[in-house]
Amino acid sequence: VRIFRRSTHGSGVDGYWQIGSFLGNHEQYLGEALSLSENGNRVVIGGANPSGDQLAEGFGDGNGTPRPLRVYDYDGTTWAQVGQDLPEARCLSLSADASTIGMIAYTTKSGTAMQSAEVYRYEGQSWTQIGTKFNEGLGYGGYYYENSQKNYRQWLCISDDGQIVATLDAQNVVKTWREDALGFIQFGDPESVRGRENYPAAVAISGD
Repeated sequence: VRIFRRSTHGSGVDGYWQIGSFLGNHEQYLGEALSLSENGNRVVIGGANPSGDQLAEGFGDGNGTPRPLRVYDYDGTTWAQVGQDLPEARCLSLSADASTIGMIAYTTKSGTAMQSAEVYRYEGQSWTQIGTKFNEGLGYGGYYYENSQKNYRQWLCISDDGQIVATLDAQNVVKTWREDALGFIQFGDPESVRGRENYPAAVAISGD
């Protein structure tokens, strides 16, 4: 993964120049999902699966080894990891100040691949999950293949203040969730959206 910022190079040329070094390596398979903070100084990066459509049998590397999600801050020279590794996820959304991450995380339940929405907030030293997972459903790791019979990918977007989340599930149903004392609870009526067969639409919400 490489991050670029628009600036004037030492030679006087205006353009996009890489800041910091590469993040990850070919063995970590980072970059399947990525989200930048509003100021561009924090990036959250999700892992990928190098084994193709074997995700239905095991997440991460296709053999059940997770590919963690990681957060990095840029200090003007280098990128440094912030907090601990987070669960494997391939749909990411950062709040405006980059203190809150919304994600679609992947797990197994009774041998079945599952996905759910989760929200984490940075609290000084580590990332803390807000409430419990929500909008749980079937998941094959977020990939679509031409020979697949159905696409199970979910999508998610978080508001600027990190307190409202919109999700889009495999049935193309949009739901909205609001943070309360116990976590995220659904509010408003679900909305079905029409999408091309086997290709769900994406979801986005305004900053407020």
